[in-house]
Amino acid sequence: MKHTYYIIALAIGLFLNSCATEKKESEPDVKAPRFSGYYTLTSIEDTPITKQGITFNIESQKRRITGFSGCNSYNAEFTLTKDKLDITDPLSTKKACPAEAMDLEKKVFKNLIKVNRYTLKNGTLTLYNKDQVLFKATSTAL
Repeated sequence: MKHTYYIIALAIGLFLNSCATEKKESEPDVKAPRFSGYYTLTSIEDTPITKQGITFNIESQKRRITGFSGCNSYNAEFTLTKDKLDITDPLSTKKACPAEAMDLEKKVFKNLIKVNRYTLKNGTLTLYNKDQVLFKATSTAL
């Protein structure tokens, strides 16, 4: 009989302990206020961009990027941890534009989801895939 009480007490103890234990996943590092801001694209894959007015509006606290892709407005979500930046597939409006603008927009979206890290130095935001520079953008006041 005592043996049964010990088993029941042990089961209750394990149950209560499991309720109090949470799995801790790596917390996103959204405490990066210097990453937040409004940026204008200056190059994509080292090709200068001068005409399109492609923008990134990065809101770290909301984990969101919005902007203009040269033809349409877009938005995407991101996760920023200490060593990694992941950006979701962007959602965009579906306005038709000249072929050159549409091709550039496709290139922006294709590369945006490849981004996995960034640097920010002297107002220049650089987005990378490993060591390959995908985008360079300059900080712009709204």
